[in-house]
Amino acid sequence: MFIYSGLLKESPIRTMMIVACFINMVGAVTTVLYTRKITFGLSPLAFVVMTTTVTDTLYNAYTTLPGMVLFAKLIPESVESSMFALLTGITNLSNLFLSKELGIFINSFIGVNETNLDRIWELYAIQAGCCFVPMFFVWLLPNR
Repeated sequence: MFIYSGLLKESPIRTMMIVACFINMVGAVTTVLYTRKITFGLSPLAFVVMTTTVTDTLYNAYTTLPGMVLFAKLIPESVESSMFALLTGITNLSNLFLSKELGIFINSFIGVNETNLDRIWELYAIQAGCCFVPMFFVWLLPNR
């Protein structure tokens, strides 16, 4: 929060979202590397902590804070609480239910399940490719 308010508050929302897409893609690629046992000489735990933990934190910082600030600026004052409740509900629905259902649907095509994880790297490769999908819609966001 302090980094955002001190350094990134004046950055254009579109730029921050594009950076977030690239950070997410780097995290997905490092997960593919981890599943293929490519850790560049680091222990698996150190590799995951240095890559996925950092990229996930940065991705959340680059999407959540600017998104909330933009949302707060766009909605009328009289309906702020209702709109934030709606935003929270939609976020929870997508993160806690729809994303898992979509993951199960994709798993059925790849053939990954709890007993067969041989092709899990393909799922992470699909995730890395899907990181670019939001960039097609970033032009819909206001510049400031």
